[in-house]
Amino acid sequence: MPYTFGYGSNMASRGLAAKGVRALGARPARLRGWKLAFDVPSVFRKVEGSVANVVETTDRAAPAEVHGVVHEVDEEGLARLDAIEALGILYERRLLSVQTYGGDTLQAETYVGRPAICDATLRPSARYIRVLVEGAKEQEIYPAWIAFLRNTPLHVPPRLGPFELPAGNL
Repeated sequence: MPYTFGYGSNMASRGLAAKGVRALGARPARLRGWKLAFDVPSVFRKVEGSVANVVETTDRAAPAEVHGVVHEVDEEGLARLDAIEALGILYERRLLSVQTYGGDTLQAETYVGRPAICDATLRPSARYIRVLVEGAKEQEIYPAWIAFLRNTPLHVPPRLGPFELPAGNL
């Protein structure tokens, strides 16, 4: 059975279940040498802004890591995630080495944003960050990581003017 590393909305078991994916096991883990970014455009970009991504870092002076959850899924679940994560369009899947909080090192399929579509000027919505915080709390991710998520700069959706009826007879 493959492992996946969820660092965004895929941390929460409820989020996976809503996507039709059954996790056979879940453990908090970290991905070292990578940083969290919110540079993948959301399908609902005007309202939601962006969604999470992991970006490999070359800055050895400031070691980076991303906290998330290693889920064990079956092949059907992995295929569902590939479709939902728009594999080949928004994300590519890479087999990366992650370390569980218990010290085990596992190879986990990890969704990495395709550079051609990433936009560093994007920000996530408050709703999306709440989903990540809830998932991190459920999976007992370190409190410092949850605080980091809560302090993420947010997307501000455009303000629309008041609705006005069109002139003329209705």
